[in-house]
Formats: sequence, C-alpha cells, structure tokens
Amino acid sequence: PSNTAGVIKALLDLKTAIGGGGGGGSAGTVEIEVTAGEGLALGNAVYLHTDGKVYKAANNSTRAIASVFGLVKEAKSTGETATIIIRGSLTGLSGLTASNEQFLGTAGALTTTAPSSSGSYVVAVGQAMTASSLDVHLATPVLLT
Repeated sequence: PSNTAGVIKALLDLKTAIGGGGGGGSAGTVEIEVTAGEGLALGNAVYLHTDGKVYKAANNSTRAIASVFGLVKEAKSTGETATIIIRGSLTGLSGLTASNEQFLGTAGALTTTAPSSSGSYVVAVGQAMTASSLDVHLATPVLLT
C-alpha cells in the first residue's frame, strides 16, 4: 500500500479510542480523528483508504469502498481533520424517522432502503433514535448476487 504508516496510525488511534471508551464524545460514543481525503458532510459514511485518509463510502463499488469505517461528525474540507463516529450517538442530522434502520447508499449518503441490485453491498450503519440522532452500529458489507 502507498501509505501503510498512515493506515497503521489510524488503526492504533482507533484502538486507543475504543480502549479509552471514546475520544471525547458522549458516553458510549467512540470517535477517532482522521484526515479527510475529500470534502465530507455531516453524517456521510466513510471508508478508510490505504493512504490513511477517509473518503465517502458507497454500496455500488468495491468491498473496500463499501466497508464503512464510521460516520462524519461535522462537515470538513479536503485535508482537514475529520472526527469520525465509530459507534454510539451521532446528532445534528435531520429528516430521520425514529426506529428506522439506516443503510449505506451511494457517495457517502445514508438511506432507509437497503439495496437490492446484484453487485451492490448491503451495509447497515445504524438506527435512528430521533429525527436528528442516529445510534451508529456498523455492519460488515454483504454482497448481493
């Protein structure tokens, strides 16, 4: 890989965040700070690239790009340090319906509808607690055939 050190650093930061109960978020929330590889919006689902940066995840690409690392806590531009929620509460969202499961869509978006097309990945990312908050619990991508 082109940036093995960056990926290793991100994983070690994640280990520290999980071991310490989180990186400063609310109780039970695990956060990690990673450099944004592209512009990111609040709530975008992201994957960790081999360059050690996070990019928007998508359900219609490769397994690596569908493997959600976490959700963006606040909008960031390319090169800025982004706080990523790995598990726990993400607030500040809008338009959610309480109790609805959220899935990875395309270009980092979340959707309540799991994909059904062959070649797409189904990736559950969390459950809406209110119209503006999501309980993040990431699942392994499942390829539809």
